[in-house]
Amino acid sequence: FLPRVRVWVAVGANGHRVIRFEEKSEFEHVIGHYIREHIDSPYGSSPLMKGRPVQEALTEAVNRLMAGAALNAEPPVIYDRQDAALAASGGPILAPGSKIGVESLDGIRVEQIGDLAGMVGTVQFLKKFYEELTGVDDSRRGEQTRSHTTAYAKNVEASRTQVRTETFVTAQQSGPMTTIL
Repeated sequence: FLPRVRVWVAVGANGHRVIRFEEKSEFEHVIGHYIREHIDSPYGSSPLMKGRPVQEALTEAVNRLMAGAALNAEPPVIYDRQDAALAASGGPILAPGSKIGVESLDGIRVEQIGDLAGMVGTVQFLKKFYEELTGVDDSRRGEQTRSHTTAYAKNVEASRTQVRTETFVTAQQSGPMTTIL
């Protein structure tokens, strides 16, 4: 580490060779932002940073959906411990076509846990919200959003998908990339 020094090294078949050595009177920083939200803040942002809270909520929702699906696939079963036959066998055996004899009609109860349809709706909502927030929707992935539209509508759709990319490229042309190069 050499403070305030810039060294260019060429690597070739004959090994490494220093081709330029430059001492700086002060230390240089190259700062670049994808999205600059506040002019007086040194920190930048990006669509992924903005989408982080939604992504965390989506991850939590998917985890809960999977846990609920597992509980509904193999639900907990409540049975009467006083039923001698069930107690001797370690509880009811749940299998397709199984028959369970009980002493009372309330002897066995299968618990339904959670609302899987509601969780699926939550996951779909959060996924769509994340796609809109980060700009990664079907049209940006090259897919058509509708099958029957006019040529003008297709051109408008294509131009909308390019705006964010073009803005980023234009910003890079006058931003930190030219300083680095």
